Amino acid sequence: MNRSVVFRNSLLLLFLIVVLLGLNQLVDAREISGSGVGIINCLTNSKHISASLSIIAFENNSPMYGSWEVIANNESVDSFSNSGYLSDGNIQNSGYQLNGVETHNNICNANTPSNVIISGSCGSDGKLQIKGEKWSAYFDGNIMCHIELNEIS
Repeated sequence: MNRSVVFRNSLLLLFLIVVLLGLNQLVDAREISGSGVGIINCLTNSKHISASLSIIAFENNSPMYGSWEVIANNESVDSFSNSGYLSDGNIQNSGYQLNGVETHNNICNANTPSNVIISGSCGSDGKLQIKGEKWSAYFDGNIMCHIELNEIS
């Protein structure tokens, strides 16, 4: 190989290394929080129960941390709830898909722990859907999604 080609390629590689090492890093902070009202559908007994939801999750260049809870609104179903934690997912300004584990379920009597998927749209008229082992739920509410990218040197 020609020495000038090797020299030129070496200079180009050195230039790229210097440029890449000098770039600032981005800190990626994402969060979701909100509440809503909706319906739980128990798949084993076809019950449809009015319920309220609260959710919060965040990540900051690290694993996701969060929790969610669904509480039955029906007075005949005293203190019944489904709840768990969030450990993974994707949050964007317009929507989200979160993965987690249900740790408590006494509305539809699903086995716990079990996996849940929570997805939907963000905003003051946000939509949220939860799919659990033996149940699903649909909520309308105020679901705020926030993404912040900060440069650090």
